[in-house]
Amino acid sequence: MSSLNGLTNSNEIEVLVVENSESIENIDQIQSYILQENIEFGKINIVSSKPGLPKARNTALELISSEIVTFIDDDIILPTNYIEMMDKLFFSEPNLVGSSPFVATQTSSGMESQFVEISNTKFSEPGQLSGWGINRWFSVPPLYNKGVNWLPGCAMTVRTKQAKEVGFTESLQNGPAGGYALGEDVDFSFRLSNLGNLVINHKLSILHNLSPTNRVQEITLAKAQGYWSVHLVRNLNMKLSRILWIDIKVFLWSLVHLNAKSTKLMAIRITSFLKFYFLVKPK
Repeated sequence: MSSLNGLTNSNEIEVLVVENSESIENIDQIQSYILQENIEFGKINIVSSKPGLPKARNTALELISSEIVTFIDDDIILPTNYIEMMDKLFFSEPNLVGSSPFVATQTSSGMESQFVEISNTKFSEPGQLSGWGINRWFSVPPLYNKGVNWLPGCAMTVRTKQAKEVGFTESLQNGPAGGYALGEDVDFSFRLSNLGNLVINHKLSILHNLSPTNRVQEITLAKAQGYWSVHLVRNLNMKLSRILWIDIKVFLWSLVHLNAKSTKLMAIRITSFLKFYFLVKPK
């Protein structure tokens, strides 16, 4: 939060902090930190919500009245001109409904890296959720504002009106990772792209200090990826056969290369996908 204090015209910024552990002690700690660090914004509000990231973000949308809102994770440090550059972009492009900067991640799980290496290059473009159910971000910043059909949730700026129309899918937090909703940002922004344009702002870059895929244990993550694949098929019109084929391909690659860890995780991912699709009824 202290990094927000360094933003240009920070005294004009309205900040909403959603504490989603339902802990009064955590809210008290946030308030004490703000006073201790002498953080000053135009307006700051701290609220609580039930656990789950989609629930927290929907809670925020209910309270926001500004035309544009930026969602950021707690491990993001924004450049000082972030709000200024995003404002210029949105006011110059009336059909724009969402944008993110180039996001560099400091860490990545082994299985995620191998999955990207084996499948993503051929079956998807950066910033595009493909019909194969694969999404990846840019490895280097583009030279211009590149059109995309999804945004990374760690830092995305959207028009509030359209964001409220779309909302975040809270059912995604009911998967095997508990309150951790894998893919909620992709789901939200992909549906948002139906209401207008999404672009990556090539003039802005940030570092995501900790990739979200490292916040849960790998076995739980593999199960959550299977649950996300079911959501892709049932709600975003992806083909089951395509997604399953990619997963099996990566599983066989791991098996041939005698990578026991990846083989195990991919087996869990595939069996979880089939289990949730065939045995768990949609709510």
